[in-house]
Amino acid sequence: MRETVASADPVVAPSHLLPTREELQISARIILHLARQPGSDRGEVSTVSRTQAGMAEALRSSTGAVSNCLQRLVKGGVVEVELAHVLHRWKRLKIYRLTPEGERLARHILESLDASPARSKVHRSL
Repeated sequence: MRETVASADPVVAPSHLLPTREELQISARIILHLARQPGSDRGEVSTVSRTQAGMAEALRSSTGAVSNCLQRLVKGGVVEVELAHVLHRWKRLKIYRLTPEGERLARHILESLDASPARSKVHRSL
């Protein structure tokens, strides 16, 4: 739950609790990245693409930025984390997967991308 500042205006979260524009972009990219990963059931061996390091590499972002964003997404109930065996790794690592809420959010992001004017121009030109 976010802290709020008391004022006569509508409830506003302090700026230090709001995600930056870059964090919003990274969070959407992480959500879409996880949505594209092949499903792995709990207890199965996962791929490195579901780890922090794998996501940072795939998204060409720093591990710190991905880590901070994943913490927010886990807190928000969009992503869940578990320790799992990962292919070609000798120990279990934290892997991330979308919750049902995260899957709904991924569909919403994809729909909004498809509806954007810039995206429509690209589709029409193909």
